[in-house]
Amino acid sequence: AGQIAAWIQRKNVPSEVPDTLARTNAMIRRHDALEADMNAIQDRVDLLTDQVPKLTEELPESRDEIERTMDSIKVEWEALKSKQSAHRDALTERQKFLDFMSKAKAHENWLANMTNQLEKLKISDDLAIIEAQILQHSEHQKIIAEKKEDCDKIIAIGENVTDSKDQVEEKSKELKNKTIALDALWALVQKDLEEAAKLARFQRDCRRFENWMEIRENALSSDDEDQNIQILAKKNDDFHRGIKQQEAKIQSIVENSDKLAEEG
Repeated sequence: AGQIAAWIQRKNVPSEVPDTLARTNAMIRRHDALEADMNAIQDRVDLLTDQVPKLTEELPESRDEIERTMDSIKVEWEALKSKQSAHRDALTERQKFLDFMSKAKAHENWLANMTNQLEKLKISDDLAIIEAQILQHSEHQKIIAEKKEDCDKIIAIGENVTDSKDQVEEKSKELKNKTIALDALWALVQKDLEEAAKLARFQRDCRRFENWMEIRENALSSDDEDQNIQILAKKNDDFHRGIKQQEAKIQSIVENSDKLAEEG
């Protein structure tokens, strides 16, 4: 009994709850070791409790002392268990809180990096490069969608945290707002890319038609005096036939020009 009482008195359960995840995890490991020792002591306390009736029967003159000693051990033992359990629970909740904050911070860093990447995107005026940028932007959308699932999981973790609840709710709200802002930014960049692609295609079609016109005009102006009327007439007919074949492209260029003008 004396050894058990001395062991209980030597055990000092700290009241500190660390503010870092590493220190919290270290303290939890120490608690796990203490719990293992306490389980062994619990068996000895139970054994002593079972022996009390027999001891008081064998030593009636020491009955009061035996019972006082046993009662004292039980009180100190229950106090130690209560203190240990309360501190372990506090550490567990702090661990959940710090784990949530760590995951939230990592996700915020990712959101900031992706936002910065989209904000600094310089849209090319070359159609091939723009189309490559659109493909890359589509890949960004897939990554954003995957990360949004991660964000939902982090927020779900926060819903089960009781330590610093107000701070957890505020951080969850920030994550949601930043995620919404990133979605809006992606959509804005997508719109800019699509408009740039339309303009680049229009300019490409204009250049192609201008080149075609220049080739035809050069062919007509290169006529010399030796060419007879039939050859000149054929060239003229070919030119007008080519113009007719290009009418659909010309109409498309005009329509695209009007759309671009309306869109600003």
